[in-house]
Amino acid sequence: GTPQLPAQDIAARAVQGTDADCVAALKLFYQCCGALAQVLALTFQPYGGIYLAGESTRRNLSFLGSSPFLRQLQSSTVRGYLLRQFPVYVLARELNLHGAAYAAGLAR
Repeated sequence: GTPQLPAQDIAARAVQGTDADCVAALKLFYQCCGALAQVLALTFQPYGGIYLAGESTRRNLSFLGSSPFLRQLQSSTVRGYLLRQFPVYVLARELNLHGAAYAAGLAR
């Protein structure tokens, strides 16, 4: 098996496609993120969009599109039609908390 690695190294190997275990781990991570995003989206109904941001998002951008994130987000058999109405945006720029609030339309 793969030796214990820091998350950053696991993600880098997954993005490069050089380690099948790391690819599987990052896919599982994004599947879990999609499940959490689904719960939050059904709770808050973000018609303005779901925003993904942060260092790991930027580093894993090439992996994200083929990950199970979006499929998991929209996987509800009862509310899938609703979940597909929420656009998903990836903010590839670095943001601090103030910038994130501004991007979400909360800052004035």
